Amino acid sequence: MLRKKSGMRRRQFASAVLCAVMLLAVLSGCAERRELMEVRIAYRNTADRGTVFAFTERNLVVTDGERLCNLVLQLAMTEPEDETLTSVFPERTTVQSLEISDIGVITVNFSKEYGTLSGINRTIADYCTVLTLFGLEQVDGRTITGVMILVDGQGSRHVFTPEDLVTTTDYMRLQDYTFVIYFPNRETGYLEPQQFSRTLSDAEEPAKEIVSILMQGRMEDGTINRVVSSNAEFLDLSIRNRVCYVNFNEEFLDLPLLNGEGKSLKLYAFVNSLCELSYVDRVQFLIEGETVSSDLYEGFGGTYTEDDSLVAQ
Repeated sequence: MLRKKSGMRRRQFASAVLCAVMLLAVLSGCAERRELMEVRIAYRNTADRGTVFAFTERNLVVTDGERLCNLVLQLAMTEPEDETLTSVFPERTTVQSLEISDIGVITVNFSKEYGTLSGINRTIADYCTVLTLFGLEQVDGRTITGVMILVDGQGSRHVFTPEDLVTTTDYMRLQDYTFVIYFPNRETGYLEPQQFSRTLSDAEEPAKEIVSILMQGRMEDGTINRVVSSNAEFLDLSIRNRVCYVNFNEEFLDLPLLNGEGKSLKLYAFVNSLCELSYVDRVQFLIEGETVSSDLYEGFGGTYTEDDSLVAQ
């Protein structure tokens, strides 16, 4: 009786081992038969200023469309091994949601970190997203026809395609700038120079970036130094005959920041900073597109030239 039970246990054990072997064989066969697809991930090209985008190829297991789109975007948000390429997505950016419409428009909703991008960096990130997703060509049997980019659920709902790149960034050259920006020191009554590094495209006017830095009121070390009131708005800028015309709303006149001699550190923060550009000699302030006079600012209706006597030595 003991022999029979022992033999039965051996047969059961052998049967279990055989089943396990067969299961592994089936799983192994399934793994070998998993369909792979080659995807292209778009990054910013740092090696050649004349070529903004470059790609790396990866093989991914074919899965459902939304998961596949999420996977390629995760790769685009990760720094590549190739040191000549870089990801332009801010750290901690995530895809909050992703939807694919019946007509092949992919709506990507990024987290709020993506909204910190501006200017050329936002443009490059938008098109890294577009080019990466369009590289899939089809998802769930639907041809990709466009990409809509939202940030924390908000956005213009503009549909991007790679063809838009021809009129916005094709043949775009990038250039590194170092700006000297003058911030007022309320205690000393002088302007203090700060250096800012920016990368701009040919389509971007450096003078606008200078104004933007002053409007933000954040110095190079991150310290907040308000140059204008919180309600002041920068409306427009143009440069003609070496005069930079800077247009603001009426609230720009608030917060004069006068020194002991009655000169406005606020105005000369803009004037001295803009006159650092080789093609700007004078600055004209406009309010709602008009030249106006002001009791707070001497000579506000005319043009200003830089005043080095206001700069801290």
